[in-house]
Amino acid sequence: MAETKIPAIYRVPSSLDPELKRYLESVQEAVEVRLGRRGDELDQAVTYRDLIDSNLAQKASRLNRVIEPIIEEPTPSMPFNTIPQNVKASGAFTKILVTWDDHQMGSLFARAEIWRSGINDLNTAGDSPVASVYGSVWTDTVDYNTTMYYWVRFVQRATSVSGNETYGAFSDPAASATTAANIGTVMTELSETLAGLPGYNLLSTTASAATVIKQSSEPSTRVGGGALQANDIWLDTDNGQIYTRNASNNAWVAGRDSSLVTLYGSTSYTGSTITGAMATAQSDIVTVTNAQNSTASTVTSLNSTVNGHTSSISTLNTTTASHTGDLNAMYVLQVSTESNSSKSVAGMVIGSNASDGSGAQSYVQFQADKFVVWNGNDGNTAPFIVSSNTVYMANAMIQNGAITNAKIADATIETAKIVTLNADKIRSGTIEGSTVLKIGSSGSGATDQRIEITAASNRILVVDDSS
Repeated sequence: MAETKIPAIYRVPSSLDPELKRYLESVQEAVEVRLGRRGDELDQAVTYRDLIDSNLAQKASRLNRVIEPIIEEPTPSMPFNTIPQNVKASGAFTKILVTWDDHQMGSLFARAEIWRSGINDLNTAGDSPVASVYGSVWTDTVDYNTTMYYWVRFVQRATSVSGNETYGAFSDPAASATTAANIGTVMTELSETLAGLPGYNLLSTTASAATVIKQSSEPSTRVGGGALQANDIWLDTDNGQIYTRNASNNAWVAGRDSSLVTLYGSTSYTGSTITGAMATAQSDIVTVTNAQNSTASTVTSLNSTVNGHTSSISTLNTTTASHTGDLNAMYVLQVSTESNSSKSVAGMVIGSNASDGSGAQSYVQFQADKFVVWNGNDGNTAPFIVSSNTVYMANAMIQNGAITNAKIADATIETAKIVTLNADKIRSGTIEGSTVLKIGSSGSGATDQRIEITAASNRILVVDDSS
C-alpha cells in the first residue's frame, strides 16, 4: 500500500489584501498543526494509516473505509495468572488510599476489583467488591480511627475463546491501614480527663476555683473578702490541721484519717493525760494507721491585699496512701492576682497516682495565659510559645504526625500520598517526577503513561501513552 505524498504548502503571497492574507495564514497554520509540521506533536491528526501502522487497527473494505480494531485473543501460552503485586494501603483522617502495581495483561485486562473488611479475613469481605477500577489506585472513605483490610484481584475480559470473564487470584496478604483519630475530639477528652486529676481545681479560674487560706480561726470569707467556694483549703495555723470546703460549700472538713478519729473518740482511758492513756494503745493506733490510710500535707501561702486587691503565692505538697493501694503524690504551685472580680492564675501541678494498685500514671500540668520555653544560650527568641490557645514552634522534627488543616509556606517533602489535590490552591511550584500519576496500562508501557505539568515548555497538561 503506497503512502500518499502530502505536498508542501505554498506560503501566502505578501501582495494580497491584508484581510484575505490573515485568513489564508490562519488556514495554513491550522493545516500545518494537523499535519504535525508546527506546534505540539500531540495536536497532530491521527490517520487510518497511523492506526494500521501502529497495529491498533487493520484494513478492511476500501469502499466503506471501516477500520476494525485488532482484538488480541488468548493463546494456550498466555494463561491468566496475574496476581496484583505490592498492594498497599495508607490512612489519612477519613480517607484510605489503596495502591498496587499496574497489571501486565495487555488488552485482556477488564478491571481491578477491591474487596474490603474490618478484620483480616477475606471471608468477611462480603459478596461483592466495594469498588471496581481500571487504574492502580483507589480512595476509600471511612470514619476516624478506623482500621480496614483490603484485597485486590484482576478480572480478564470475555473473549471469543473464553466466552466469559475470568477472575484472577486475590492479593495476599491483605493490605491494611488505620485512619487518624479526630484530633478535636481527642483533645476534648484529654482535657476533661486532665481537669479531673487532683490539683487542677487549685489552678482553675472558674467559679469553683480553690484558694488556700492560712489563719488561726475558721474563715468565713476568702482573703480579701471574697466568698468561700467548694474545694477551698484552710490551714489552721494553731495546730497545723488542714481543712477543705465541702462540695455543698457549707462546712469545713478536716483532712485527717476518719478511722483514727473514730477510734480515738470512742476509746476509754484512765489517767490524767491523753498522752499517758495513748501510750498503752499505741500499737492499736499504729495498726489502724498502717491498715487504713496515711496522709501527709504541707501548705505555704503568701498574700498581699490592699482595698480588696489581692496577690498570692501558694504551694501544696501532699501524699496519701490507703490499704487498698490507692496512692497519690502531688505538688501544686499557684500564683494569682485578683482585682475587681477579675482573676488571673498561673500555676503548675506535678503528680503521680495509682488506683487499687494498678493504673499508675504521672502527670505535669501548667496553666498560664502564655507559656514560653527559652533557649538558655539565646534569650532573644523563644523556640516554643503557647499563646491564646495557639502553639508556636520555631523548629520541629515530627516522625509521625496528623494535621487536620495545614498551611505550609515552604516545604520539602520526600514522599507524599495525596488523596485530594485542589489545583486552584497552588499558586506556583514545580512537580517533578518521571511518572506523576499512573492511571492504568494497555500494554507493557505502563511506566510511560503519565500526567505531566511542565511550565518550561508550555505543556500545562499532557496525557501521554508512549506505547
